[in-house]
Amino acid sequence: MARAGSSQQHIEVCEMAKLFIEDEFKYNFLLSPLVGRFPFQSHSTNTWFQLPSRTGEKETNEDLCDVNIINLVTKETHQAASSISDLVSEDEGNIVLFHGTDHESARDILSRGIDLCAGRQKRDFSCGSGFYLTSSLDDSLTWAKSTTAKPAVLMFQVNQSGYLDDARTLNLNENEERWREIVSSFRSDKLTAKTQKSLRAYDLIEGPVATVTTSETSDELVFEPKPSSYQMCLISDDFADKFRQTLHSIMFLDIGNTVELC
Repeated sequence: MARAGSSQQHIEVCEMAKLFIEDEFKYNFLLSPLVGRFPFQSHSTNTWFQLPSRTGEKETNEDLCDVNIINLVTKETHQAASSISDLVSEDEGNIVLFHGTDHESARDILSRGIDLCAGRQKRDFSCGSGFYLTSSLDDSLTWAKSTTAKPAVLMFQVNQSGYLDDARTLNLNENEERWREIVSSFRSDKLTAKTQKSLRAYDLIEGPVATVTTSETSDELVFEPKPSSYQMCLISDDFADKFRQTLHSIMFLDIGNTVELC
């Protein structure tokens, strides 16, 4: 098993190695022989199902039963799109957002909620405390496949008026100067006290995904917004707890191939 690097997300070599080792201990059969093929109902593949309700459980169990789940076995990642096209859709009042991760993390989000502190270091809009979503299924799946042998994609169907209209949003889609300031601060792990204080006023940050190159005249990293890209980062614990209620579906994948670590 191996992983693919990503210039778009710019996973540093040392971090990539750490992710690889962590993933091996989670999912390599020789190291974790008790780990199943899928977290739920491994016998049920390529068809949607919901978890059975349990009498006497707390109210949170009702939320689990409302979420659609599929264990998708495929070598063609485009099958993921066709599997959700009839299940999750956008309209005037709702948008669909995706979060790519691994099986265990997806299971934890389903059962325990969104933990912002589980975020990775030196990302575009956060450093260790953030939860990322994208409007692109392909981007979320590419990210998941690049970091784990057991990719999963969570799909959130978000009511615009019920969740986003009242959210305290820092919109960087049309403010490239502010976007560069935020991305450079987080990516270099040099967030100033002033910037950190200003961000406490927001529930989420949205804007383009950063592409990363190295300057031709120095070793400094250069960040540019990727055209036509979009990402949302939740940075408020209270809002993340509320946002968890929009979880609509989870796709656990068994891709059945390997990629190279680079």
